[in-house]
Amino acid sequence: MIRIEDLTIGFDNQIVLKDINLTIPNNQNTLIVGQSGSGKSVLIKSIEGLIKPWSGKILINETDIFSIKSKMMNSIRKKIGMLFQESALLDSFNVFQNIALPLKEHTKYSEKEILNIVNKKLKLVGLDNILHKMPHELSGGMKKRVALARAIVLEPEYIIYDEPTTGLDPTNANEIISLITELQNKLNITSIIITHDLECIKRTAGKIVMLSSQKIIFDGNWQDFNNVSNYEVKKFLGKL
Repeated sequence: MIRIEDLTIGFDNQIVLKDINLTIPNNQNTLIVGQSGSGKSVLIKSIEGLIKPWSGKILINETDIFSIKSKMMNSIRKKIGMLFQESALLDSFNVFQNIALPLKEHTKYSEKEILNIVNKKLKLVGLDNILHKMPHELSGGMKKRVALARAIVLEPEYIIYDEPTTGLDPTNANEIISLITELQNKLNITSIIITHDLECIKRTAGKIVMLSSQKIIFDGNWQDFNNVSNYEVKKFLGKL
């Protein structure tokens, strides 16, 4: 479980997030939503240990990540997979090399074992027989799936999705949304999803957290989110 306590983050003299308290429960989806500039990415980067807060704590499995040494932090980061908004595949690597990279950097598996693991992860995301394809040969939807296979290749406890449907046509977006839910169920993984896609928010269900004006203005489920009277939430939902 990830627990955030009294978190305040800023840059220079400007506060981005103030006194944030949030629990991200295990084995379900938590969606972090809000307008551009609301602090979604800052919050996620802080969970990854990349941005140190002015004050407060982030506890991952009861460990305060800002009070430990870098070696232990690296161990915790292995528990977190990341699907980047633009997939972030390495252009000079083929599909196998992209997915296998974390295994080669962080494990002592043999080439045969790595190949087997890569093939299994590709099948989990609905792909097969593309090991030798280069990123430029893949469609947008396929790139997302390859990036997702890479994100789960170390079998993390948590996976962060950064705007998973951005840049995809409606068909591919729907397939990625379905895949997120499918993987969450199959792998019993804890998913943190940054998104402004209302269809993604509605269909992935789970816990919804909305940021605005440096703070959390909503923390609850889709039914309550869709019916809340808060002005910012209604504006986000296009009801104004």
